[in-house]
Amino acid sequence: MLQSHQNVKWWTTSHSKLTRNSVALMFAHISTDNREFTADYISHLMDMVANSETIYIRHCERPLLRIVQVGDKIQPERIKRVQQKLLELFKGSVSCYMQADAITEIALKLSLRSPMFAQCLLKQHGELCKLLERYAKENPTLPICASKIRIFKEGQMRWNEIKPSFLNKQKLDWITNYTRSRINRLTTHLKRPPKEQARIARLCAVNDLHFPSYGEQLSGQSSDTEPAPQL
Repeated sequence: MLQSHQNVKWWTTSHSKLTRNSVALMFAHISTDNREFTADYISHLMDMVANSETIYIRHCERPLLRIVQVGDKIQPERIKRVQQKLLELFKGSVSCYMQADAITEIALKLSLRSPMFAQCLLKQHGELCKLLERYAKENPTLPICASKIRIFKEGQMRWNEIKPSFLNKQKLDWITNYTRSRINRLTTHLKRPPKEQARIARLCAVNDLHFPSYGEQLSGQSSDTEPAPQL
């Protein structure tokens, strides 16, 4: 029963972040030195990324993070498989802004929290790095009224029904700044020495425990006295 990771109830949106993280840790533990289960589990997670509603793709981040963090003898193979799947997904998502954006976010978060993932991404999957960088440069914000790129894969937006208070120039500029900052953080991090990447991964682990929202965003000031690390 524990290995039935394809049961959607494990990943239901009604669960809290803590619950989903605990489930992710459980399946990551099962995957230790288990090549067959690992391949099947990663394939299922990537199917979730590909088929989930756009707004729920981020629920796949924690399971993917936990699986690449497993420090066993097949970790390099596991990371290579995840990165190859991300590359395939990204190539198929370039016509959908939010889908491509979500995959970029996953690549950043996994790189910051797993030094081996970051090193493999730079050395073995340069194509994915270049695609992420080029897409961020060409599509820094929502493709308003664009004909070739949709925002959501679920369908076209009716721009005439959107209120200015919901989407205006200020918000579009914020998205542009975040997109540029995010890709700069990723490319800069990939070039850091392994020891520095490991130090940042430890900081992220502490932040994820104590300040989850800031650990995810990796910027800003927490409501407590300690600032989140500026990476």
